[in-house]
Amino acid sequence: MNNGLILCLMTAVGFGSWPLISRYAGTNNAWTGFIVMGITALVSMVFYRAELSTIPSTQALGLLVFAGVANGIGMIAYTRLVTDQQFGMSSYAPAALVLMVVFITILGALLFKEVFTITKLLGLMLTCIGTWLLLK
Repeated sequence: MNNGLILCLMTAVGFGSWPLISRYAGTNNAWTGFIVMGITALVSMVFYRAELSTIPSTQALGLLVFAGVANGIGMIAYTRLVTDQQFGMSSYAPAALVLMVVFITILGALLFKEVFTITKLLGLMLTCIGTWLLLK
């Protein structure tokens, strides 16, 4: 599956559905994170079983462990936003994801020496304004 738009839509539906389902389930953030990430790992193992036969280098594995810790911290914060009734589902959860886009765009351009165009800058400005409006 190499169609970028289809992958974007699948990502949006997948990542956009689980917080809604989790809030509806009414569980706390610990159970939400544990079950969602556990099932995610199982689904990934089944889907990628052929690709898991090759073991990455030690350096790559170390970086992936670091990425897992970073993801775990983000998951703890995000599941708190998703499960705690004081945070509006239609404001804080999407605001966190939008801010993730800002973070990835800036660091991606810096780390991977990607072109940072005026269009991207304008998009980031609009994204930040949109985040601010979501939280008003």
